Amino acid sequence: MKILIIDHDPRFSGSTKSMFYLIEELRENFEVILLSQKPKGILKQISSQLNIQCLAIPQIFTLNIHFDNDYNIFTPLGVYSVLLSIKRYFIGYKYAKRIFTELKPDLIYLNEYVLLQFASAAKKLEIKTATHIRSQIIKGNFGFRKKLVSKLIAKNCDFIFSISEVEKNQLSKIARSKTTVIREFLNEENYMAIDKSQIQQKLGIPKNKTVVLFLGGIYKIKGSLVFLKAARKIIENSDSILFILAGSQMNNTKPNQKYFSECKEFISYNSWNNQFIEIDYNIDAKEYINACDILVSANTFSHFARPIIEAWALKKPVICSDTKHNFEIVNDKNNCLVYKKYDESDLAYKILLLNNNGNLREKIGWNGYNNSLDLFNPQKNIKKISEIFHSIEKNK
Repeated sequence: MKILIIDHDPRFSGSTKSMFYLIEELRENFEVILLSQKPKGILKQISSQLNIQCLAIPQIFTLNIHFDNDYNIFTPLGVYSVLLSIKRYFIGYKYAKRIFTELKPDLIYLNEYVLLQFASAAKKLEIKTATHIRSQIIKGNFGFRKKLVSKLIAKNCDFIFSISEVEKNQLSKIARSKTTVIREFLNEENYMAIDKSQIQQKLGIPKNKTVVLFLGGIYKIKGSLVFLKAARKIIENSDSILFILAGSQMNNTKPNQKYFSECKEFISYNSWNNQFIEIDYNIDAKEYINACDILVSANTFSHFARPIIEAWALKKPVICSDTKHNFEIVNDKNNCLVYKKYDESDLAYKILLLNNNGNLREKIGWNGYNNSLDLFNPQKNIKKISEIFHSIEKNK
């Protein structure tokens, strides 16, 4: 059976990692082709790495129906966003019909619902379609777009996978009836620890301080400013902790520019006493997680936080905000410390609590590790998807 996997993200994100793990499993039993919005040079590397055929999507067709595109429709940006989605829907639909006719896949798999017009084209051509719901759908001013997206998912997708109950429960009743909750995946590499001292030396991180890591760059929904303010509070009274804010900065998106500037000003106008490092480019997250003592996930808008489970895989203690997604997988004071989102004082308190209690750090790290083995086991979770695809093949 030929499976055509549609990659929605031109960048490398957590969903990209999960897609790679899925491809590695599926290619053992199926013919897999990847159709992606990533640059052609990157696709050549992916093709060689995964030993599959990779094709580049000629232009961006991603629809602005992700929660991060929730602009007020009564503003110029909101109107532009809606019109752009309409244009991309019809152009993408036409392209999808053509490429599906050429490749003749038996199954279409969407790595995220933001390329929903590809599912519509597959439905028209009577090709089975599966889609992953990895995030919340745009809410909108009146909820119309969310209802429309949910209706299109239910109508055009034969199989729906969601990474949590939060993603499933946002769908319509009909869509929920087709949805299976399959949590994200970790593979063997995630559990392979690297010598911490060697990594710290390689990255230029001092060994005599507790390293507190924040991944996600400067991005409003990640809570970057909350992390910065908590770090500043601690640095005023302690010299034993080093804070690292790492990841690509999302200042290229208009809604984030004001927030980006606010964070940059906060960094510039404060004295950090050599206790703060900002890495503003794409990084090897695993290396930095290996080098840290505590990981902070400060999301202000509820969405799946992959750094949490990657830290757990390496037995690192985690502090996270009290979002719906986090409460599905964390147990406060057992495998994580939870703080009130937006509350930098509470976050600072939790960081100091872990910094001053080595036994608590070890306990939370180990419990998180065991939780990751249970919830994010790739053999167990990917097998569920593979079995569904095998059933399609048998019924052909």
